[in-house]
Amino acid sequence: MRGRTAPYVWVVCCAMMLLAACGPRGYTYEGGTKVPQKKFIADQQIYEAYKGQNTLEAYRDFISKYPENIFINRVREEISLLEFQPYEKQDTVDGYLEFKMLYPNNPYIDKANLYIEQLEIRRYDNQDTMEGYREFLHKYPRSFFADSARERMQELSFREQDRLLRERFGFDLLKYRHAARKAANSGGTLWGFEIFAQVRPSGGRDCFVTSLLYSTPPDLSEEAQRAQLESDVLGVLLGLIAEQVKRGARVPPPVFEVSFAPKGLQETAALMLNYDVAPNGLQLLAAGQTRARELLTLTHSAPPPAPEPEPSPVRSYAEVARGPYAFSGPAEPGSGPAPVVVYASPGDPAGVMRAVADSNSFIDAVLSRRWESNLSDGQTKDISVIEKHRRYSPRDTVRCATVLRYLETRHTRNDARTSAAAILLQRSPGEGDRYWYIMRRGDAGRTLNIETYRPDAENNFFLEQYVDLLPETENHELLGTVTHDGRQAVLIKSTPRKPCTYYTSRRSMIDLERMVPLKIEYYDDRNEICKEVTFSWKQSFGIWYWDTAIFRNLTDGSTTRITTTDIRINLGLPDSDFQPSGLSRLTGR
Repeated sequence: MRGRTAPYVWVVCCAMMLLAACGPRGYTYEGGTKVPQKKFIADQQIYEAYKGQNTLEAYRDFISKYPENIFINRVREEISLLEFQPYEKQDTVDGYLEFKMLYPNNPYIDKANLYIEQLEIRRYDNQDTMEGYREFLHKYPRSFFADSARERMQELSFREQDRLLRERFGFDLLKYRHAARKAANSGGTLWGFEIFAQVRPSGGRDCFVTSLLYSTPPDLSEEAQRAQLESDVLGVLLGLIAEQVKRGARVPPPVFEVSFAPKGLQETAALMLNYDVAPNGLQLLAAGQTRARELLTLTHSAPPPAPEPEPSPVRSYAEVARGPYAFSGPAEPGSGPAPVVVYASPGDPAGVMRAVADSNSFIDAVLSRRWESNLSDGQTKDISVIEKHRRYSPRDTVRCATVLRYLETRHTRNDARTSAAAILLQRSPGEGDRYWYIMRRGDAGRTLNIETYRPDAENNFFLEQYVDLLPETENHELLGTVTHDGRQAVLIKSTPRKPCTYYTSRRSMIDLERMVPLKIEYYDDRNEICKEVTFSWKQSFGIWYWDTAIFRNLTDGSTTRITTTDIRINLGLPDSDFQPSGLSRLTGR
């Protein structure tokens, strides 16, 4: 018995030693790091006290006081979540842009970008139109939701084809597709395609084209395999068409296209095989005078193209912010200088300026921008701004409206000067500029002296008084043509039709391809340059926008740099956002 008991005694001793190792003199792991148990317990007690408060202020105080605490990474994760949660609850485009502006290194930036696209696709889904989905894809070609938008576009196009075929030929396209899908249920791999059909020109004549869209194309390199496709698939589809012909439908000559189409989308189709049908073949088949297989003629054969490599993933905002780009959006297509396309005659300066005003064809837009001003007294001021823009019809009294919502930053938080929380500008050719402002609390008020309510960083240069002016408020004169960085440009002098206190005239260098200003100089009543602005431009979401503008006050030597960090267009913003009552909603009233 004694010999049998000894092993059990040894096991018990080992267990006691392991338990002792987990005691005050042992070790544990936190975040993958080996930590003495004593330190773990002490740090955990401090951490739990702050976690009980669960506020940004408490966690930031924790980081300041206990930078060596082993729970510091947990605290940083909690801070990131608390920063994001209010914006996630709000769930608006301009809210997410504000979040990205204030917290550019937050790990939830990617989720904010995804949520913006989700808001966008949800709105286009509610519209459910080809034009809407096309606009979404134009803005977000690499979106997570791009394929679903393309699929819905294809379905809407198919249903439009069904309507046309019913009206013109008495052919039920939806019935044809339904019957083809039923046949596919009992078929093999050759039936693993999406079907799309339409009437369009083929071989110099209108044809009824049925496209077989294979996401994974079958091996059709051998004649025997093609023969099986012709008999088991194409022959069946031709028979389905003939059944409707028996009942009086009239369709143009049928054509079958076998294509490799990633994700089964017609717009990505690459033709592999093309089949024509013999003249009068449908009528003969409908009358039972021939077999479907005998009517098919192969007119084109090509191997499936090699699959393209997966596109590189869209970079996160945090990655992009550290690089040369402001945000992740579709870049300007192509490389090298593009051919010059003049959209307005250089000899018509008024037409050029109208083209500049109309070059960005959005209805509404939301932008996030940073203003950094070096004032003449040596002070440096900055402010972050969320801008909303709305354009109206030329027939409307108000031509355009802008809302500037100022974000509190670590610089402005300690600024002794009290400025507005938001400003509304309504621009009208007849009534001029009308301003409203709202403080942190209170109702919106109208003012003729908006400078009193602007933050200092913006007060150095009034953007709307120098940039994006209505072309009909000035007279325009052509000064000449120039070449700037290899691009054709014109110099145009613009003089206000009504007396202006900000400048007497201005001279703009306009890029004739993009129809955007590259540089603008402002002159005083002595015909001396008093201010100037230079722009750098980028293209995203189908429009040109200036990512950086540098304003120089040549009179006092101050400089303002405005950087666009993000932009979204055509969001369907309500008109109420651009009314004085909308300012109250911005401040939470």
